[in-house]
Amino acid sequence: MAQLHSVPARAQPEPCETFSGAAGPRLRPYVLGYAGFRSGDGAALAHRVLPVNSATMIVDYEAGGRVVTGPRSDPAVFERTRWGHGVSVGLTPRGVDALLGVPMGELAGASVPLADLLGRDGEELAERLAAAPDWPARFAVLDGLLAERLGRVAGREADGLALHAWARLQARGPAALQPRGPRDGRADAHAAVRIPSIPGAGAPLTSAAWSFPGKSRW
Repeated sequence: MAQLHSVPARAQPEPCETFSGAAGPRLRPYVLGYAGFRSGDGAALAHRVLPVNSATMIVDYEAGGRVVTGPRSDPAVFERTRWGHGVSVGLTPRGVDALLGVPMGELAGASVPLADLLGRDGEELAERLAAAPDWPARFAVLDGLLAERLGRVAGREADGLALHAWARLQARGPAALQPRGPRDGRADAHAAVRIPSIPGAGAPLTSAAWSFPGKSRW
């Protein structure tokens, strides 16, 4: 599942090229989806990061813009949000913990250099993406390297019920937590209370994220 993650901060004469893809089955609890991107002329552009309730890893393998942006309730343009040709990876709260080794709350509202979170793996990822011939091959590189990181990173596991509620919100919007029956209602109400235990995924942020179209591109 791809999301609209960011747009160029200024209108460009040529449209951006985008290509979306799904992560492999093993990665789907951790990865929302992949998107390849290229600006009209391939040059790095300043981007406005939109309100989303997930984290996004961005790897520009030509201009060197490599960052992780966290969930946010307001749009923002950061010094580091410049990219032109590369890939983005949407991460669930579980994915941030398992692949980056930090709780998602530490990324809320921030833009963090990829090297600070992935170390040498970030450099290897950029090199292998640059060597791949096309988007499907690049997504296969992502599948391989991210799968290798599972189990090697000492992250913490977020609250299971809150993760379930977050996933339902991601799929169907705030109405997903409306009670549908006595038993389900108790569970959903409990989840709604506990979802702030995934920092950056509380109700105001989730509502803001749903004001933008999803499932298209970052």
